[in-house]
Amino acid sequence: MKQAQLEQWVTHIDSITNEFAPVFKKAQIWQRPSTVDTESNALPPDNAKTSAYTRRLKHHLAHRFPYAAPESIAMWIADMDTHPSSHIAEGCSRFLTNNFGYQAIEIGPIVSKWFSTQGVRVSAASVTSVASVMSGVDIALSLLTQPGDKVMLLSPTYGPLKERIVNQKRTLIEIPLLKLAYAKQDDFKQLIALLQPDAKALVVCHPNNPTGTILPAEIQRAVALFCDTHGITIISDEVHSEFGYLNSAPKQPILPFGYGYLNNDDTVLDIASLWRTNDECPQSDAVSDGESSGCPEGRGGCPERWGDNNGCPEKGRVKSDGCLKNGIHFNSVSKAFNLAAIPGASYALIENDALRERFKQEVSRRHLDASSISQVALKEAYEHGLPWLNRVREAIHINRQYTHAIMQALPLDVSYSMGDAGYFLWLDLRSHFPDNTFKTACERGVVGVDGSQFGAPGFIRLNLACHPTFIAKALKRLFAYAS
Repeated sequence: MKQAQLEQWVTHIDSITNEFAPVFKKAQIWQRPSTVDTESNALPPDNAKTSAYTRRLKHHLAHRFPYAAPESIAMWIADMDTHPSSHIAEGCSRFLTNNFGYQAIEIGPIVSKWFSTQGVRVSAASVTSVASVMSGVDIALSLLTQPGDKVMLLSPTYGPLKERIVNQKRTLIEIPLLKLAYAKQDDFKQLIALLQPDAKALVVCHPNNPTGTILPAEIQRAVALFCDTHGITIISDEVHSEFGYLNSAPKQPILPFGYGYLNNDDTVLDIASLWRTNDECPQSDAVSDGESSGCPEGRGGCPERWGDNNGCPEKGRVKSDGCLKNGIHFNSVSKAFNLAAIPGASYALIENDALRERFKQEVSRRHLDASSISQVALKEAYEHGLPWLNRVREAIHINRQYTHAIMQALPLDVSYSMGDAGYFLWLDLRSHFPDNTFKTACERGVVGVDGSQFGAPGFIRLNLACHPTFIAKALKRLFAYAS
């Protein structure tokens, strides 16, 4: 019976594809399957034009995944199978032709203006360029923590973030979000109970890679307030923030983590207010509603009733109507504008003047300044690349809807998530391929990213920033038949 249902599902995918055909025609940005030789792993000629897909397939597949089928569909690394904006290529070419020697490019005003178009207030002075987001995270951890210090990490998450913490001999405290990736908004309140007040830093991937999860705004505010109250610095990797699909709507960038974490009435958020009773609040010690009102710790031992925050010693420190005062936001144009071939084009947003100066000095000391050409790429992307980015956002939006339609019709009990952001499909295959999930998927001709790299064995991440034909083929191979 199940096999017959799967055969019907395969046929139904063709019907779904036909339904999506009109919108696919409006979003023809992906390299077409007819231009991809999936039957050969031979390297292309040196003068051949190669896309992200052909590079993934031909240059790495056979060596990195020897057990993968020769004609496997490559959906693993996080870049997009479309050409970058011509403005960026032309701008970089002009720069290389007309500029010699070391060059300095001020990106602060450019980044500030880019965020202002999204309704986000970022001061130009808060922007500091750095060679890459991961090198920036490395520096931040070295400045803010010492060996042995506790560093919290929302997990599952991008593997190199965990590696940075472990390699610096910090004590890793993983905060599991695995169940929350599929949870209702109210369930996110469990997160606050897991935070540890004696940690020195909290590392988040926002939006989450691989699940696409975005913590609800009220939970972001609660996390920001908790960290501010306990002197914990938030380090946020936000490289996928340009691909937001809240309420299934395209063209919605995701705000920096904890952005403007005040309530609408301009009072400091009360953590205890997120729970129905104070007994449920992990920071409440037998305190009545009246006594806890406005107190960022919700404790009965506060020296006075805080009420509307008059007299609250934390009042001036915790308020923020922009980026976090106790945080570092990292971002880059590499993901949003498909510029993996240009290392760098990354930056940090640091509102704290003293911390920003220390960060800049450490970047210089380690010779981790962003290259001039990467800064030119950023300038061209932010000044001229928005029309291109909007087309890509729309195409990814369509692919997400298409994938959802296929998965909804699947006659198997398979949990999946795309979250509210990004271009990843996060599949729970523990019951489908119980023995060796990733190897089995590769043998069936689908190469994604092993969930173990994110701290979630039995899961797999697939890149949806490709032609929809590859998406349909990959899902058929995983659930209906091998390649």
